[in-house]
Amino acid sequence: MKLNKNLFSLSLIFSISPAFASVVNTSDKWPEPDNIKVCWQIEKPPALAELIPELSDIQTAEDIDKIDDERIKVLHKAYGNIIPGELAQAAFMESLASIFDEKTGFKYPIPELSYIKNTEEIFEIDNEKLKYLHSAYGNFIPREIKLFKYHLTVVLQQKVGFTLIDKKIPFYKGLTEHFVDNSYHDKTNIRFTGWKDCAKDDLDSTNNIRISFNTMLMGNKYITTGAYEGGAGRPNERNKGSATLKITVPPKLNNNTFNFLKNTVIHELGHALGLRHEQNRTDKGICYTNMYVHPKSIIIDGTSTKEGGYNHYVGSYDSDSIMNYCSSSSEIAKGELTRGDLKGLAYLYPDFVKVKPMSCTKHPESRPLPSHISHKKYCQGYRNQASCESKRWHDKPVCKWQ
Repeated sequence: MKLNKNLFSLSLIFSISPAFASVVNTSDKWPEPDNIKVCWQIEKPPALAELIPELSDIQTAEDIDKIDDERIKVLHKAYGNIIPGELAQAAFMESLASIFDEKTGFKYPIPELSYIKNTEEIFEIDNEKLKYLHSAYGNFIPREIKLFKYHLTVVLQQKVGFTLIDKKIPFYKGLTEHFVDNSYHDKTNIRFTGWKDCAKDDLDSTNNIRISFNTMLMGNKYITTGAYEGGAGRPNERNKGSATLKITVPPKLNNNTFNFLKNTVIHELGHALGLRHEQNRTDKGICYTNMYVHPKSIIIDGTSTKEGGYNHYVGSYDSDSIMNYCSSSSEIAKGELTRGDLKGLAYLYPDFVKVKPMSCTKHPESRPLPSHISHKKYCQGYRNQASCESKRWHDKPVCKWQ
């Protein structure tokens, strides 16, 4: 996400263990956090022939692959700049796969991807790392021929993919609202309202969130991603007219894609409220996802920004934050606001978010206790984390300090 906002600085270290944290941006807070307008800006992607009339005969990716090199060079010269940036980035991911062999590795040395063992792992590279790789190694792929062919293929696949989700968009709308109700609306008094199709006046507003859906085929599978284009906080003038929260969804959901979609929605709305990426802190811990953090993206506590603000940490590093790309896969799958996330929101919106004191409650992985014992009564007697989390029943924890 772009660093285009003022930041305010405060570093709070909590004596309670474990410590919970958040990174926040205070510059563009919502003036009415109990009435943040949301509307749907669903736009069908253009057909390939709409962008490049000379390719009206192209129907499949195989047709694109058969275009001779000389024709591709001519098309690239005439139309190379009309491919949307996110599609070009997706195409680069495809091009990385094209130079990878599971036995011999990459055709060219890419130290940052030395851990890659199969093609599937290429399509799991996070957006920030992909941007860096694109800028550092993009020239390894002949742009006029191979990479532009991938661009064309992505445009074609996105149009085809949209036809698969078009009739399911009402379902995805309802699912998005469900995720919001069970996270922000359940744990805070912040309210996202409206949830209608964007009117003409909504498109130029900097006081709403405009959500779009699309789908993307990467390799042989559809992926789930999200992007909040407002940086952190309310959208700015540069975002007028376009969707500010873009969600890529698969035509069919399974347990894995459902969990990642839930995580994506809550994560991106966290950006909209002013939360930043937790892994960009200087005190981050172990990264479970081989996450690359570009040096320019690192947020240093207490330093001023060029906009005249300051960086702001609340507490110390929170490995389980919904805003942390370095979370383990099990934490990502939960898709829940952590105590650290709530503390960050409470700092930004103190009248609308209250963080309860920590206490001993039922562990989500606990097995049922004997019928004469309730979790509530059993757990509430413990007054510290050590005693609370020391009890187990059938090899599962009974209580959790949270």
